[in-house]
Amino acid sequence: MKVKYTDTYEYQILQKLEEIPGYAILRSELEDIGPKRQVNYAIAQLIKKRSLIKLGKGIYARLKPSTFRPGEYIMPGPGYIGIIREALTKLGIPWELSKYEKLYNSGEWTQVPIRPTTIIQKRMRRKLSYAGKEFPFEIQTRFN
Repeated sequence: MKVKYTDTYEYQILQKLEEIPGYAILRSELEDIGPKRQVNYAIAQLIKKRSLIKLGKGIYARLKPSTFRPGEYIMPGPGYIGIIREALTKLGIPWELSKYEKLYNSGEWTQVPIRPTTIIQKRMRRKLSYAGKEFPFEIQTRFN
């Protein structure tokens, strides 16, 4: 019995990715496709083919083909910091921009924040990284 590519979990995940808005993909958004083990295997195959990249436990990002270097893939849109912030929003973790990023956006500061810190207002133990660079964040808890 031959199996068509359209019958595979990998193909079903690719179809589901087109429906999901934004660049951040959570593992929980792909649960309804099939058995957990087979979906994990299909995700691993997509990571190997560079259609997805793993940013942390259960957090993935789409990659897009580079127009300048054929065969290579790049991080799209807002970059890895923007995609991780999008994932934090999807996870329900409140966050805000750093002080210097706010000053730059308001025009009061002229120095461009290259790798800005994100302030997370809830305890978080996840390690989030891309290409060996860990996501810079500070945890700010407010006591009343």
